[in-house]
Amino acid sequence: MTVGELEQMSDFEQIASVVALCVLALMWISFFFRR
Repeated sequence: MTVGELEQMSDFEQIASVVALCVLALMWISFFFRR
Protein backbone atom coordinates (compact mmCIF):
# COMPACT_ATOMS: atom_id res chain seq x y z
CA MET A 1 0.00 0.00 0.00
CA THR A 2 1.15 3.53 -0.72
CA VAL A 3 1.02 6.55 1.59
CA GLY A 4 -1.91 7.96 -0.41
CA GLU A 5 -3.90 4.75 0.11
CA LEU A 6 -3.16 4.85 3.85
CA GLU A 7 -4.37 8.47 3.99
CA GLN A 8 -7.56 7.52 2.13
CA MET A 9 -8.15 4.65 4.57
CA SER A 10 -7.72 6.99 7.56
CA ASP A 11 -10.22 9.44 6.03
CA PHE A 12 -12.65 6.59 5.34
CA GLU A 13 -12.24 5.30 8.89
CA GLN A 14 -12.92 8.80 10.27
CA ILE A 15 -16.11 9.09 8.17
CA ALA A 16 -17.18 5.56 9.15
CA SER A 17 -16.66 6.32 12.85
CA VAL A 18 -18.71 9.54 12.58
CA VAL A 19 -21.51 7.68 10.75
CA ALA A 20 -21.46 4.92 13.38
CA LEU A 21 -21.75 7.52 16.18
CA CYS A 22 -24.70 9.17 14.38
CA VAL A 23 -26.44 5.79 13.98
CA LEU A 24 -25.91 4.96 17.66
CA ALA A 25 -27.26 8.38 18.67
CA LEU A 26 -30.35 7.91 16.46
CA MET A 27 -30.97 4.45 17.94
CA TRP A 28 -30.63 5.88 21.48
CA ILE A 29 -33.08 8.73 20.70
CA SER A 30 -35.60 6.37 19.08
CA PHE A 31 -35.31 4.02 22.09
CA PHE A 32 -35.98 6.97 24.42
CA PHE A 33 -39.01 8.16 22.41
CA ARG A 34 -40.54 4.67 22.43
CA ARG A 35 -40.84 4.66 26.24
